[in-house]
Amino acid sequence: MQEVVRCVTYQPLRYSTNYKSAEPPLLVLGNGDPVPLPGPGRISLTFAMHYAIVRATGRRGPWRTSTRGYLYGLDDADGHEILGYHWHPYGRSPETRPHLHLGAGAGVRRPELTSAHLPTGRIAIEDVLRMTITDFGVQPLRADWQQVLAESQAAFERSRT
Repeated sequence: MQEVVRCVTYQPLRYSTNYKSAEPPLLVLGNGDPVPLPGPGRISLTFAMHYAIVRATGRRGPWRTSTRGYLYGLDDADGHEILGYHWHPYGRSPETRPHLHLGAGAGVRRPELTSAHLPTGRIAIEDVLRMTITDFGVQPLRADWQQVLAESQAAFERSRT
């Protein structure tokens, strides 16, 4: 996963565990705040992922990492959320399915749309990073970014349940 985010930032991934919480461990980019990405678009990335290490069988085994929730967000240069892909089956929100938020940074003016939980399937971080490069003008930090994202996403898709 660190190699994947290094396509767009040198900030490290860090993990944290709250043993008193029912939530799974959390992997965050940097200190958890939005991280500025290189390029003329002046956008920032937020990355947080809950995960679990679980037993696996066959070519997946004996252990694998399982995503248990995520928050991937893009903010504009003024710190306004452009979009946020969320899946938080834990916590206080009644919305536990994967969904998309469109924020003020996206220029959305309809209040019901800015508060809506737009349904999505599960979103891979590789898709989000690819979108930052191809659609938001983020300059990749690796010449092989397409290969890195493709190989990582293929491995994810082979092992997901």
